[in-house]
Amino acid sequence: MANLPIKQLREVGESLGRVGMAEMALKFVSECDGSYKSTMELCGKLSLIAKMATCDDYWYEQVERGLSRAESAVESINLNLSKQA
Repeated sequence: MANLPIKQLREVGESLGRVGMAEMALKFVSECDGSYKSTMELCGKLSLIAKMATCDDYWYEQVERGLSRAESAVESINLNLSKQA
């Protein structure tokens, strides 16, 4: 698995711009067939775009908002699991 350096990802993000990064994300989402395997692959694809978004303060703020909401959902699941134990 090739790990592109963050500097290179930011350069690509700058080149694509906000619209290009968003369109890439939408393309990846539309390619997802809804299977568990495809959904987890989508997670990987979107995480790469999230790294690219560090080139733009506003876009990265949106990524951080999404991460925060996801963390809240995970914390909720963890809380429910703790109550069941």
